[in-house]
Amino acid sequence: MTAAILLAACSGGTKAGSDSGSGGSRSLTLASVDQGSVEDVVKAFEKTNPGVEVRYTTSGADQYQQQIRTQLSSGTAPDVMSVWSGNGNPGATYVLAEPGYLRDLSDQPWAAKLPDAIKSVAQYEGKTYNAIFGQNGIGAVYNQQAMAKAGLTPPDTWTELLAFCRAAKAKGTPAFALGNQDNWVTQLVLYALVATTVYGDDRDFDKRMQAGQATFADSPWTTALDKYLTMEKTGCFQKRPLGTNYEAGQGLVATGKTLGIVQGNWVIALLKQKNPKVTFALKALPATDTPAETVIPAAVGAGYAVNAKAKNEELALKFVNFVMSPEGMNLFAKKQGGRLRRGLQRGDRAHRQCAVRAGLRVVRDRAPAVLGRRETARDQSAHPRPSGRHPPSDIRCEPAAGHRTSAPGTGGRLGAAGSPLHRCRCAVRHGTVVDGADPHVLVRQVRKRFCPPRRSLRPSSSAWVPRR
Repeated sequence: MTAAILLAACSGGTKAGSDSGSGGSRSLTLASVDQGSVEDVVKAFEKTNPGVEVRYTTSGADQYQQQIRTQLSSGTAPDVMSVWSGNGNPGATYVLAEPGYLRDLSDQPWAAKLPDAIKSVAQYEGKTYNAIFGQNGIGAVYNQQAMAKAGLTPPDTWTELLAFCRAAKAKGTPAFALGNQDNWVTQLVLYALVATTVYGDDRDFDKRMQAGQATFADSPWTTALDKYLTMEKTGCFQKRPLGTNYEAGQGLVATGKTLGIVQGNWVIALLKQKNPKVTFALKALPATDTPAETVIPAAVGAGYAVNAKAKNEELALKFVNFVMSPEGMNLFAKKQGGRLRRGLQRGDRAHRQCAVRAGLRVVRDRAPAVLGRRETARDQSAHPRPSGRHPPSDIRCEPAAGHRTSAPGTGGRLGAAGSPLHRCRCAVRHGTVVDGADPHVLVRQVRKRFCPPRRSLRPSSSAWVPRR
């Protein structure tokens, strides 16, 4: 799936101030779709840069995409703006970079460090225009207090999901809020399903379709569409979803009028704003009756770009670089329910302890810093973490020198120090990559390749990390 499918908040807001003019100005203008999380980033940036004022607006994806192109063509666009990766909508990198609306950011210190997969959708004709600082996951976000009141637990299989919907409906509290009045929301349930039904077994489906080797009509996309309709017929959603917009859907789950909502992790910050007393949890939406097959989709989302005609280019670049710093990334991650990034030294000890026990060695990787997973309390109880700080996800496990390896999936031992199960635990626990595999490998595939089946290692009880 392309990054452009992941969109953001709906309602808007503004922080205005007096314009101190151009040339030596300490005022920066910003347009963002990261409502609920960009506010804290702005505050931290202003605190780090005394005397600087960021005048920003936030708006929903549909409204924003209509406005930003008009503003750029008329010369009224802000200094910094949200821009989606790839080429999927009017506010995407390719669309805005081609006519020269965006400043080339290739000379910034973080640009060369972007992983290749992210770089490909942050660039246009080999130049970087988009500061992409995280990934998003899409799944079922549950109101924990409402779930406890209803006496229900998140489903792990497709059959359990339909039973969950029937039970919730019988209690008078629909399972999921659905705000399909906003066009972009209509895609999310389907994306949550196709991650398993289509891409779980065929990660190259898109490439095959582009090459003319596959079609939608003859693919498991039809299975996912049928499941979406089955969910609607079973009563998984509230009444009149086409008359409910994105913000109203948030209100339903935040107040417990539905038990959850199928959305991206970015919605957590907005739900917490509406009801700070409630705890929300993101889980995978099951699409089969085999929990080990469940995959939660993850992709890069919108980043920030600098207007090629920015009135305050120096401050604009300074803000974008702050966003791309560990502090900026962590602020977004914290607000949106993600996992924080930590430096190698801070997490090195715990990871090495895990690696040594499994006969592995720790090496640097160019995988996205946000790649990983979060375990439930049940998983942590079954497989407690090693002592020390939680390691980062931009390092990986590889076979240590002198250790005998066996073919993946054979059940053989990896030397005397650790079995394939130990390897899996290391990988799953830390969201890492094993044996130099694709750094974007999904947790399910790591498990399938290196682990014997264990119910306690279900990916359906995990949540991919941050950012829309």
